[in-house]
Amino acid sequence: MEAKEKLKEEAGKSLDSQLWHACAGGMVQMPAVNSKVFYFPQGHAEHAVLAVKFMADPETDEVFAKIRLVPINSNELDLDDQEVAVNGGGEAAQDNNKPVSFAKTLT
Repeated sequence: MEAKEKLKEEAGKSLDSQLWHACAGGMVQMPAVNSKVFYFPQGHAEHAVLAVKFMADPETDEVFAKIRLVPINSNELDLDDQEVAVNGGGEAAQDNNKPVSFAKTLT
């Protein structure tokens, strides 16, 4: 029961994405839902973004985001990969798969 109550409480604390981006600044970019990302806990693993929750600390007004990831099985081909294999790829297909990256220095 406590987990359900905690989820309901957190849902009430989430912010509108436009307000969150206004507070975070113009340089901040968040991955879109269902986009592919790489997660580096102790190596790297390809994941898909399942959900993005925009939040703020009520005491410091610092904005942050909670991103829910789901692992992607590297042995599975999705439709985009199959199309590239059938059509032989090309520069246009390669440009769509270039990852967007960012780094944050933790202090």
